[in-house]
Amino acid sequence: MKNLMNKIRTVLRTVKDKTNSTMTRAYLRVKSLSADAQLRLQSQSGEFVVNHGVVFLIILVLAALAITALTGLMNDTLVPTVRQKMLDFFN
Repeated sequence: MKNLMNKIRTVLRTVKDKTNSTMTRAYLRVKSLSADAQLRLQSQSGEFVVNHGVVFLIILVLAALAITALTGLMNDTLVPTVRQKMLDFFN
C-alpha cells in the first residue's frame, strides 16, 4: 500500500512540475510577444504606413490595368459580336 501511495505521489509531483514548467514557458513567451508588440506600436518610424501605402498603390495600378484590359476586350470582341448577332436575330 505504501508503495502505491509513493508511486501516486511521484506521478502527481511529475505532473505538477511539468505543468509549472509549461505554464512558465507560456508566460515568458506571451510576455516577450507583448513587449515586442508594445515596441512596434511605440515606434515612430512609419514603416508600417509606408509598406501598406506601397501595397495599396500596387493594387490600384493592377486593378486599373485589369479594367483597361477588360474594357478593350469588351469593345473589340464582345460588343461587335453581340451587336451582329442581335441584328441577325431581329432582321
